[in-house]
Amino acid sequence: MLGVLAMLGMIVFFDQVVWRPVVAWSQKFTDEERGSVSESWLWERIRRSRLGRFSLHSVGLIWRRSREAAGATRTRLEAPSFRALKTRRLGKRVVIAALACGGLFGFREIRASSHLARRGRLVSCS
Repeated sequence: MLGVLAMLGMIVFFDQVVWRPVVAWSQKFTDEERGSVSESWLWERIRRSRLGRFSLHSVGLIWRRSREAAGATRTRLEAPSFRALKTRRLGKRVVIAALACGGLFGFREIRASSHLARRGRLVSCS
């Protein structure tokens, strides 16, 4: 019974803290024609509280100072260099190759285990 209550508590927690704000944020982009935007009551209360305003102000201040320290005060976007594009492309290819190798290895393992199961060589826990 305690496990069921814990699971119910986690469902309510994630619904209120994670999913409702995500849904409210995403509806800003779809409900512009209708003019109705739903809000997350929890995040509205946090944003209007003193702690919420202080937190937003502190994060904004830290963000601005870190950008200034990094020298990123220019507003114009610069095109990436040819070398950066080449490196990014190589990185994508390496990730795709690693995923493909992992998928093939997993498929091979599943195929081998099913082959052994059909032959009666694999012991089942059920």
